[in-house]
Amino acid sequence: MSNIGDKEQLLEEYDDFREKEGNLEPKFLLIMFALLFLAVAIFGPKIYLRNNIYFLSKDIYRLQIEEATLIEENQKLKKELEDMKFKHLVTDIEF
Repeated sequence: MSNIGDKEQLLEEYDDFREKEGNLEPKFLLIMFALLFLAVAIFGPKIYLRNNIYFLSKDIYRLQIEEATLIEENQKLKKELEDMKFKHLVTDIEF
């Protein structure tokens, strides 16, 4: 008989455990939300700044490439102008 009583007691304890396990206490939820907020407050600005630095560095790199291209193109145009001036001077000389 005690065997049946022990089984019933174990089943009741299991049912009580299952009921407690399924429900989240408000205090526990409050602690979890506080930790989540703290994590966002700490890591949010860091992530935001890293993203901004990354995109600004991409823009700077693109502008540096454009600057190098324009400098090279300017040198090419100066050389062409110099060649045209020389050609004009040579053709203007009358014999």
